[in-house]
Amino acid sequence: MHPIHELEAIELSGDGDLWQLSLYSDRLQLRSHGGTVLDVIRREVLPLRLLVVDSLLAPRTIVVSFSDGDRRSFQLEREEFDQFRGWLGPPTRADLIIALNRRLRFMLPIGLMLMLLSLPIAGDPPKADFIGMGMGAVLVVLGLLNRYKPSRWLFLIDAAWFCGLSLRILFDITRGASEWWFVFIILGLWLTSSGITHFRVYRSATG
Repeated sequence: MHPIHELEAIELSGDGDLWQLSLYSDRLQLRSHGGTVLDVIRREVLPLRLLVVDSLLAPRTIVVSFSDGDRRSFQLEREEFDQFRGWLGPPTRADLIIALNRRLRFMLPIGLMLMLLSLPIAGDPPKADFIGMGMGAVLVVLGLLNRYKPSRWLFLIDAAWFCGLSLRILFDITRGASEWWFVFIILGLWLTSSGITHFRVYRSATG
């Protein structure tokens, strides 16, 4: 059986070697620059072992979890990336749930921890951090909704949360906090952009 597409990809997580991706109707085959077949991934398990990213910081990128537990990142040219996404087809409900779990699985414990840290400490007079408590509560709600009512709209709420976090850090910097916190602003804005991208990508998945 001949592949539907033969694509070339640059390995980002190694020495920049050129790999070949063979796209069949039922599987993805990955060959190293030497021509050795290093992995074959069946289509039905692709959502569990493949992450597709196309953002400002990681354009036209796919991240593959190999059978041996190794993770490698590859970058494709725009035309070949579009061919790859076309071969994958539109995201399904199952793809949406996997993507939500990847992004939101730790939100519930992180939210609870943030709420606890926002409470006033016994014997210490500082007031409770109501903003921090509210942001923690949002994460708790996100975590619960992800478990019991998954929806692509959760990506948008998550993006808004990180945007709010970036604004709060910026406000703290204007009040004298270290300028090193700008690193977290950049990270927060990247996660905001990523959340919006996920919301758009999974528009074909119901829920």
